[in-house]
Amino acid sequence: MSDMLGFVQSNDIILDNAKLERIILKAKFVGYSVKEIRVNDELRGCIVSKDKDNILYILDTIERLNNNKALVDICEGLRDLTGKLRIVGGRNLISTSRLFESCQFEEYDFSGFKAENIVEMKNMFAYIHTYELNLYELKTDKVEDMEGMFYMASILKLSIGCTNTDKVTNFDKFFAYSIICNIDLENLRTPSAKSMRKMFMMSNIKELNLRKFDISKLEYMDNMFESCNADKIDLGNLDFSNVKSMNSVLYQYKGKLVTVDEKLLRLYKISMRAGM
Repeated sequence: MSDMLGFVQSNDIILDNAKLERIILKAKFVGYSVKEIRVNDELRGCIVSKDKDNILYILDTIERLNNNKALVDICEGLRDLTGKLRIVGGRNLISTSRLFESCQFEEYDFSGFKAENIVEMKNMFAYIHTYELNLYELKTDKVEDMEGMFYMASILKLSIGCTNTDKVTNFDKFFAYSIICNIDLENLRTPSAKSMRKMFMMSNIKELNLRKFDISKLEYMDNMFESCNADKIDLGNLDFSNVKSMNSVLYQYKGKLVTVDEKLLRLYKISMRAGM
């Protein structure tokens, strides 16, 4: 999706207030729908729409959009839109928590999203409904917290690819209650993961191939697979001996489990007997 207004086409351009004001004026002049995002009457961004093409402009001067009115306005402004969404700007953001919560776009384009310092993406795509979500161009190198990132999301195809999650310590509720028809989890990197509580709880993912997970620093996996609807969970040769807590890790899971970890096998057998 190209920038239909012809602005901010280069990553070297800083999207400041003056440029954003010109974008708004031009968009209104040519008859596009414009929703301004303001906090205390201060312009923070805008959403420009034409038919089913939508562009979210976020000022490069904003450092944080978490738990403040700007984030709430962006979320609410996006929820009623459909079609394609392109994100432009956001160079200095350090949090995108809840940014696309409950959105229903068919396509997301992160090629113009310049945020490289994000450390928090909690519930970023929670409750979304979409055909395909491709995270290849989403900059995640510094992210540490992805709790609930796809909580209750409904996605036909999720492409994680080579998304860098090496610094993420918190994967709690990452896919909890989600419905994802097509996903390749082999490339999900977890070398810094300390907590995976409820990560797949009540999720609807046909098969969980986690044999390549790095759990060397994992401490908590309570309820990780509770009531998970996967036909098969493949943990391969992963060693969970260093995990401090795994309460109810397989509670009410009824599918097939592949693991060499004796404690998990015992818990699995208990869970299977309880379900008889």
